[in-house]
Amino acid sequence: MNPKDPTADFLTLYSRSQIDLQRYLLMLLPNRTDAEDVMQETALVLWRKFEEYDPEQPFLPWAKKFVYFQVLSHRKKQQTRRKYFSEAALEKLAEEAMDLDAREHELLEAQRAALVQCREKLPAADKDTLAHRYGSEGGLQELAKATGRTVNALSLSLHRIRRKLLDCVDRYLAKEGWL
Repeated sequence: MNPKDPTADFLTLYSRSQIDLQRYLLMLLPNRTDAEDVMQETALVLWRKFEEYDPEQPFLPWAKKFVYFQVLSHRKKQQTRRKYFSEAALEKLAEEAMDLDAREHELLEAQRAALVQCREKLPAADKDTLAHRYGSEGGLQELAKATGRTVNALSLSLHRIRRKLLDCVDRYLAKEGWL
């Protein structure tokens, strides 16, 4: 987090979470038009409250609390015009979605850790190929020119490297009890 530019920090965190927030919102408020309105309101509230956010904590669960309260607020405004889930049902949906997200977040972190470990086990040439391919803006054509290999050979090599990484990550996750 950059204390000198909270706007950039907010925009980065919000843009990374926006799809998950929208998905969560649509679970709680299935009417798409209402959900779009609530999403805009939520974005404003998140920005106003951003100084209260603890950067040591995940942004998404923090932001989802605001989505939930914005949905409750919207429901109160619209209560006479539309039928919604009961408040108890809405609360249960919100809790279950948060539990799923916590588990998904844990799995994602385990996958990232496994990928880092598996990447470190690769031979230096494979690491270099990955670094050149994914660390630069160039495509396979540029990588082929830089390495003196054909595009087909590089494509096969990258496929084999990705397969090795996937198998390694799966073994790691199985050993850790995720699979």
